[in-house]
Amino acid sequence: MVKRVDNAVYQIVKDRVENRSLGGIHTYGLENDGIGYAVDEYNKDLIPPETIQAVEAARQRIISGQIKVTNAMEK
Repeated sequence: MVKRVDNAVYQIVKDRVENRSLGGIHTYGLENDGIGYAVDEYNKDLIPPETIQAVEAARQRIISGQIKVTNAMEK
């Protein structure tokens, strides 16, 4: 799992430069590259291609709303 703080910081700075409101809670997830997963030269041989395909399919189903992920920030 990769927490993409760089993307969150970039978006907030961009919003500020473009004079957009910064107030409130900002949520970054799969749909806006706030989180993700890493497959690279160090681990690609350890993960079967079927697993990568299943993970990518689940990622797409989460983004589309077919799979509901619990949000710990909401109560």
